[in-house]
Amino acid sequence: MWGVAGACVLVAVLTSLSAYGVFAAILFVLAVGAHIIGARLGHILRDHGSRRERNSPGLAERYRSVDPTEFAPATKLGQRRRLGRLILILTVTWTVLGAAGGAVLMLVVNGRDANVANVASGAAAFAVLGAIWGFALAAFMQEFVGAIAQALRGK
Repeated sequence: MWGVAGACVLVAVLTSLSAYGVFAAILFVLAVGAHIIGARLGHILRDHGSRRERNSPGLAERYRSVDPTEFAPATKLGQRRRLGRLILILTVTWTVLGAAGGAVLMLVVNGRDANVANVASGAAAFAVLGAIWGFALAAFMQEFVGAIAQALRGK
């Protein structure tokens, strides 16, 4: 009954809001729901995490000393190092491509009503997005290729 009442209140509020208000209200409801579900799941995991299973091994069997030959060799993924020129070049390239794409998009979308402010703001916004995605993709690919190369060298 409380759920139905809450849904009725939510629908009544949504009818009086603009499109942005509806989006904000839906986002708020989803955030509250995710918080409640996450808190409940956290409590369940905390409560069940300290229980021992009936057939679980004792402390001495669970924490035995391990022979160094049971481990894989250490990887370079945990080491700190410079990003390199390739990542800088790819980030700048994606920034320029994003700025050009944003400017073109603003010219196409706005047509004859396009002005310098529209085009410049579109170019700036897409330049930032291009820089973020370019950096993320370049750094991920560098680490991925490095990890694959290191794994293949080990064979």
